[in-house]
Amino acid sequence: MPILTNIEHLAVEQHLESGFFLCLIATNKIPPHIAIIANGKYYSVSVRGVKIAVDYQSLLKTIHHKKIPSLFIQLAIEPNFQALKKAYGQYPKLTEKESCLFPIRDYFQKEQLTTENWEFVFNAVDDLLFKNMVVQSYHLFMEDLLKARSFRLKEYTKSEIIALIKELKALC
Repeated sequence: MPILTNIEHLAVEQHLESGFFLCLIATNKIPPHIAIIANGKYYSVSVRGVKIAVDYQSLLKTIHHKKIPSLFIQLAIEPNFQALKKAYGQYPKLTEKESCLFPIRDYFQKEQLTTENWEFVFNAVDDLLFKNMVVQSYHLFMEDLLKARSFRLKEYTKSEIIALIKELKALC
């Protein structure tokens, strides 16, 4: 189970305007929602649909309004916006056979940043840490979840992902 260390509070939100960030939203939930912010543009897929290159401020507004514990993992890669658009475009809405990690996994494989077949975010983060691709991690509303500025990602199962997708679909 991967542990992220030296996590800083995201005091300057403009940090998200440059760089590539793996975002874990609702880190207190199993599973968390997983998305990307690349140079201030937000990429996400859910049961409600896909968001491609949306201004990151819309995400932060929701996080602040609902006080959602969130983690932003800065990675040492340059974004390829065409490839991100293509990866997310393949998932217009999540089905029970998919997860919000799939377009991210597809992007990393197409860009030859990993050969791993990530099924869960804890696999992805473990691989990224092993390859020394994590530059820095920032958080919002995670004070109660951190221990000495560190966070251990929770493991979960495929059935927990499916259950959450079914639950969210019922709400739509």
